[in-house]
Amino acid sequence: MRFGELLEINVDGNTEYYCNVTNVVPCMDAERSDMDAGHVEVPVLQARLVPVEPSIFIKPMICARIFVNGAAKSILEERTAANNICGMGSKPWSSSDQGIA
Repeated sequence: MRFGELLEINVDGNTEYYCNVTNVVPCMDAERSDMDAGHVEVPVLQARLVPVEPSIFIKPMICARIFVNGAAKSILEERTAANNICGMGSKPWSSSDQGIA
Protein backbone atom coordinates (compact mmCIF):
# COMPACT_ATOMS: atom_id res chain seq x y z
CA MET A 1 0.00 0.00 0.00
CA ARG A 2 1.47 3.37 -0.98
CA PHE A 3 0.59 5.76 1.81
CA GLY A 4 3.79 7.81 2.10
CA GLU A 5 5.89 8.38 5.20
CA LEU A 6 4.75 8.26 8.81
CA LEU A 7 6.60 11.04 10.61
CA GLU A 8 7.11 11.10 14.38
CA ILE A 9 7.34 14.73 15.48
CA ASN A 10 7.94 16.25 18.92
CA VAL A 11 5.38 19.01 19.49
CA ASP A 12 5.79 20.86 22.79
CA GLY A 13 7.23 17.75 24.43
CA ASN A 14 4.54 15.42 23.07
CA THR A 15 5.00 12.88 20.30
CA GLU A 16 2.61 13.34 17.39
CA TYR A 17 2.42 11.36 14.17
CA TYR A 18 1.83 12.84 10.74
CA CYS A 19 1.41 11.26 7.35
CA ASN A 20 3.60 12.82 4.67
CA VAL A 21 1.92 11.78 1.43
CA THR A 22 4.55 11.33 -1.26
CA ASN A 23 2.52 9.57 -3.95
CA VAL A 24 1.64 12.07 -6.72
CA VAL A 25 -1.07 10.97 -9.16
CA PRO A 26 -1.78 13.23 -12.18
CA CYS A 27 -5.50 12.48 -12.37
CA MET A 28 -7.29 15.82 -12.10
CA ASP A 29 -9.69 16.80 -14.87
CA ALA A 30 -8.74 20.49 -15.17
CA GLU A 31 -11.55 21.25 -17.62
CA ARG A 32 -14.27 20.01 -15.27
CA SER A 33 -12.75 21.11 -11.95
CA ASP A 34 -13.97 24.33 -10.32
CA MET A 35 -11.01 26.74 -10.37
CA ASP A 36 -10.60 30.28 -9.05
CA ALA A 37 -7.53 32.28 -10.12
CA GLY A 38 -5.53 29.09 -10.61
CA HIS A 39 -6.58 27.62 -7.25
CA VAL A 40 -8.62 24.42 -7.34
CA GLU A 41 -11.81 24.96 -5.34
CA VAL A 42 -13.59 21.70 -6.23
CA PRO A 43 -11.48 19.09 -7.98
CA VAL A 44 -12.92 16.57 -10.40
CA LEU A 45 -10.74 13.50 -10.81
CA GLN A 46 -10.42 11.18 -13.79
CA ALA A 47 -11.25 7.89 -12.08
CA ARG A 48 -9.60 5.84 -14.83
CA LEU A 49 -6.27 7.43 -13.80
CA VAL A 50 -6.70 6.76 -10.06
CA PRO A 51 -4.74 3.67 -8.94
CA VAL A 52 -6.77 0.50 -8.36
CA GLU A 53 -4.52 -0.75 -5.54
CA PRO A 54 -4.99 0.93 -2.14
CA SER A 55 -3.41 4.36 -2.48
CA ILE A 56 -3.25 7.70 -0.75
CA PHE A 57 -2.14 10.41 -3.10
CA ILE A 58 -1.86 14.13 -3.71
CA LYS A 59 -2.08 16.48 -6.63
CA PRO A 60 0.43 19.32 -6.03
CA MET A 61 -1.75 22.14 -7.40
CA ILE A 62 -4.52 21.18 -4.94
CA CYS A 63 -3.21 22.54 -1.65
CA ALA A 64 -3.95 20.88 1.69
CA ARG A 65 -5.97 17.98 0.26
CA ILE A 66 -5.12 14.31 0.41
CA PHE A 67 -6.99 11.85 -1.80
CA VAL A 68 -7.72 8.25 -0.81
CA ASN A 69 -9.14 5.71 -3.20
CA GLY A 70 -11.91 3.32 -2.09
CA ALA A 71 -9.57 0.40 -1.40
CA ALA A 72 -7.34 2.51 0.87
CA LYS A 73 -10.36 4.07 2.61
CA SER A 74 -11.61 0.63 3.64
CA ILE A 75 -8.20 -0.35 5.05
CA LEU A 76 -7.81 2.96 6.91
CA GLU A 77 -11.29 2.68 8.43
CA GLU A 78 -10.51 -0.85 9.67
CA ARG A 79 -7.16 0.19 11.14
CA THR A 80 -8.45 3.34 12.81
CA ALA A 81 -11.39 1.47 14.36
CA ALA A 82 -9.15 -1.38 15.57
CA ASN A 83 -6.79 1.10 17.24
CA ASN A 84 -9.44 3.50 18.61
CA ILE A 85 -8.14 6.38 16.48
CA CYS A 86 -10.49 9.29 15.94
CA GLY A 87 -10.40 12.58 14.08
CA MET A 88 -10.12 11.23 10.55
CA GLY A 89 -12.89 11.98 8.10
CA SER A 90 -13.49 11.82 4.40
CA LYS A 91 -15.92 12.82 1.72
CA PRO A 92 -16.45 11.46 -1.80
CA TRP A 93 -14.61 13.10 -4.68
CA SER A 94 -16.18 13.93 -8.01
CA SER A 95 -15.20 11.97 -11.07
CA SER A 96 -15.38 12.80 -14.75
CA ASP A 97 -15.56 9.06 -15.45
CA GLN A 98 -18.90 7.32 -15.31
CA GLY A 99 -19.63 4.90 -12.46
CA ILE A 100 -16.98 5.98 -9.97
CA ALA A 101 -17.39 8.63 -7.25
